[in-house]
Amino acid sequence: MKFRIYLFSTALLLLAASAFGQTRGFLKVAVVDGDGAFNDIKNKIGHPPSVEVRDESNDVVAGAEVEFTLPALGAGGTFTNGQRSMKATTDARGIATAETFRPNPTEGRFAIAVAATYQGKQGAAIVGQSNTMAASSHSNKKLWIILGVVGGGAAGAILATHSSSSSGGGAAAATSISVGPVIVGGPR
Repeated sequence: MKFRIYLFSTALLLLAASAFGQTRGFLKVAVVDGDGAFNDIKNKIGHPPSVEVRDESNDVVAGAEVEFTLPALGAGGTFTNGQRSMKATTDARGIATAETFRPNPTEGRFAIAVAATYQGKQGAAIVGQSNTMAASSHSNKKLWIILGVVGGGAAGAILATHSSSSSGGGAAAATSISVGPVIVGGPR
């Protein structure tokens, strides 16, 4: 609930800031990368946000100043400069990226406020992300390997049972298949 109130109030402030005091149009700020990203706290791997800036005519804006701001409390992190905010300039394609983002050790959702300015025009956006301690994709690989070993053992048992019962004549030979211990562990 606190996150929703924070996100809503931040969005209102940014929209109000972009709506008042504009005499010659506005800027559209669209998130192109990083929205909905999950940052890996354990390995300190974050997803830097990127935005595209366009003017009221829907033309890309090169040279716009874009400021990315992280929350002061709770989940969040720091940018390359070790600060909670950083400025970037849009390139010829109208794209600005916060070069490096490092998550802090607090788990949870947070919003990165984005404010763009160019020749008296303003625009804003919100990038939503989460910091998590959840296992990375490497643990999924372990799970698939374990399932493959167990599945292979089961398939072998079925084939062995089928071949011994269809051999005809005489007594069926007993077949024993041992997979060995299956150990499932958490991330290291």
